[in-house]
Amino acid sequence: MGTWDRLVRLTRRHINIVGLAFAALVLLILIIALGPGGDAGPGLIEGDTGTHGEGPSGDLAWGGDPTPDGSGDTEGSAGLGTPSPTSAPKAPTPAPTESGGPTQAAGGKLLDSPAGTIAYFTKPVYTHRPIAVMIDNEGPGCLPQGGIYQAQFVYEMVVEYGETRLMGVYWDADSDLVGNVRSSRHYFIDYVIEHDAIYIHIGWSPMAQADITNYKVSNINGVLNSAGIFWKITGEPGNWQDSYTSFAKIGEGVAQYRYRTDSNNKPVFGYVDPIYDSLDPMDIYGPVRQPVVDLRKTNGLAKAAFDEVAFDAAGVSITYSTAYGCSYEYDAETGLYLRYRNGERHMDRVPGMQLTARNIIVSIVPNAGIPGDREGRQTLSNVGQGKGWLVAGGKAVEIEWRKDSRTHNTVYSYPSGEAIALNEGQTWIQLVPSASSVTFG
Repeated sequence: MGTWDRLVRLTRRHINIVGLAFAALVLLILIIALGPGGDAGPGLIEGDTGTHGEGPSGDLAWGGDPTPDGSGDTEGSAGLGTPSPTSAPKAPTPAPTESGGPTQAAGGKLLDSPAGTIAYFTKPVYTHRPIAVMIDNEGPGCLPQGGIYQAQFVYEMVVEYGETRLMGVYWDADSDLVGNVRSSRHYFIDYVIEHDAIYIHIGWSPMAQADITNYKVSNINGVLNSAGIFWKITGEPGNWQDSYTSFAKIGEGVAQYRYRTDSNNKPVFGYVDPIYDSLDPMDIYGPVRQPVVDLRKTNGLAKAAFDEVAFDAAGVSITYSTAYGCSYEYDAETGLYLRYRNGERHMDRVPGMQLTARNIIVSIVPNAGIPGDREGRQTLSNVGQGKGWLVAGGKAVEIEWRKDSRTHNTVYSYPSGEAIALNEGQTWIQLVPSASSVTFG
């Protein structure tokens, strides 16, 4: 072999070595960039493993096999994994307390409430778009939920197997923990649209997936476009009931997707208007002019008319199914209803206190199983009209509801035609199947 040949082979060997070294360097950079804690991009949660399963309600599970029966439901089909410990702040789980309370959040106020309970309220600024969050309420594994206490409105509706799911609607909330977040069902979307809300959920049923697309719902989905805002509060890969977010993280996601944050939507609910009491009828602008509750009207109806049709409601019990029921007990001193879930105090993990309601709207809405749905999912006949009750101030009065289409606001009114008005405080809207039981104490 000549000198020239040896030189060529030596040169090629060095080129191969350099090439391998360069390739190794590129691979190392990719590993660092995409490894734990790296940006997984808007389509996946940070640190996404790319595997997921379905929970007992055909819902999202973190890791594991598709659906318990191995069928691989389409809900949440993009996959979801366990984020790294640095992907979001970890939130402690406070033990329930009998006294004390959370620090008052900016823009909101804590209302007087019985010891061990929480009553918090920020009046909705209807020119702002609210946030609607799907919250798990299935079995004991979801407890305690977090951040519900800051919602202006909480919707509760039946889902599969006689369980219910919650959706909190929030204006200007700032809780560091809200959840646990679960998947969408199509009839909840009707109420997202009513409030012109930005919808937060993890996964969806097939019908909800189609509706979110067809109705162009602004949403952040923990499976497809999570924006890195969700995290788990346990280290259990197969636990689908421990997924949380915060309103600060939701705000980051809203900004990332450039969703509109202002609204000119017609409000679904109005509040009891104050009148002004004055020591001097002529002094209408003086310092003695103080806002007080308008005693001439009660929840939007003339007081005499209200007293004529209202009946005592010191307690309300709603049995959704043999598996689940909720109830409320009235505290006359504060004007609040204390909420119970399957006979136990319904607690919020953030303040560590029992939830309360100022107003309760019960709407009787027929439900039925979706034909051919192997998960037992439901549909509601919530377009049309029906009856129900408004419960407030220790009284209940019969009301009517009307919804002309899925995109129209629900109108709640007395049989005489006057629209109801709410007292300032949290309102629970209970959509109750016609076959279920509602009793008053």
